[in-house]
Amino acid sequence: MKKKFFTLLAAVVFSFFPLSLFSQEVDEDSFDSMFDEVEDVVVEEAKAAPVPENSQKQISFSGSLDTELGAGIKSEPGDPISPAAYFSFENYFYMTARASDVFSLKATLFTSLPTFELTLHEIYFNYLLFDKIYIQAGKHSITWGNLQLIENNILADSPNTVSISVSVPLWKFNLAGIIFYSQDWGGALYPNWNNISAAASFEGAFGPFQFNIFGRRWANLDADAQLPVLGLETKLSIKGYDLYNQLVFNSHLALNVSETYLDKITCTSGFMKDWEDPRIGFIIEYRYIYYDKVINPTAVDNHYLYLKAGISRLFNNTSKFAIEFMHDFPTCTGLVIPGYIYSALPHADLKVGLPFYYGSGYWKVIPIATLAFEWSY
Repeated sequence: MKKKFFTLLAAVVFSFFPLSLFSQEVDEDSFDSMFDEVEDVVVEEAKAAPVPENSQKQISFSGSLDTELGAGIKSEPGDPISPAAYFSFENYFYMTARASDVFSLKATLFTSLPTFELTLHEIYFNYLLFDKIYIQAGKHSITWGNLQLIENNILADSPNTVSISVSVPLWKFNLAGIIFYSQDWGGALYPNWNNISAAASFEGAFGPFQFNIFGRRWANLDADAQLPVLGLETKLSIKGYDLYNQLVFNSHLALNVSETYLDKITCTSGFMKDWEDPRIGFIIEYRYIYYDKVINPTAVDNHYLYLKAGISRLFNNTSKFAIEFMHDFPTCTGLVIPGYIYSALPHADLKVGLPFYYGSGYWKVIPIATLAFEWSY
């Protein structure tokens, strides 16, 4: 069940500059989608897909193309100024086959360049049982959570697994459960306790207040497994102002209470707001990660701040200005990206940015311009 409660700067939708051309102390990949359309996702794809306008249309095809050409200049202390070029090409081709209003099949084919990739990104079916229970099974991406800037989706590995999910609306609530399986988790051909991961969510809404209680157990043989997770999300929306929080506990659970312990606590808070004419909006999120010093005596607590803001619909709706800021407090490193988009070109946007990376005795500036093409067909 994909719920959209708030959109920030809908006109400023773009994947920003190809910063992954360069390497630096700050993670640049986390800024590649600067000023994307913001969505609050509580449970994505937990329900069957909506019935199309033309219910007689049994099979439909669509797609989306996102490609960029760019050039930039890299400048940092001790190194000569060096130019760089950039090219990316990503295409998603979607197919939907509908047997009836209660049963459908979906598939997505993904292609990328210059590193060639052609993969079956998603293939799954939706089924509505007794007009009340939503069943979904196959290979697909699932997202839980309201966070917009800081990633903490406990289902992030779902695209690499086979999953079965069941979602049941209960008055003002929704109960969802998911089972994941992968042959990479131990190499077994069939699911068993060691290569099965399970997650559950219970969410509800009362007027402007929403909550979501969720948890997950990872497969024993999953090389990237975490300790079991239990989390709580809340969100309050009043007059266009959204305040949301997420609290996640990673704990080792055992039948013997003496063997149960807390590993870490991750707390994230966010606030966002937008205004109309001109379109102005911002999102700010702060995260603090606490580690149990008994279990992790050498661990250092971490906390950092993210901010995105922008203004659009300027100069006859042809221009947009935006800025992104990130600061990591323990390492005193961060990134500032002011940017401008000219969107009056047919089928293309001209993007210009000035990413500035900083740290203790360190800085880097990467002026960059790209011509971005986006097409939905």
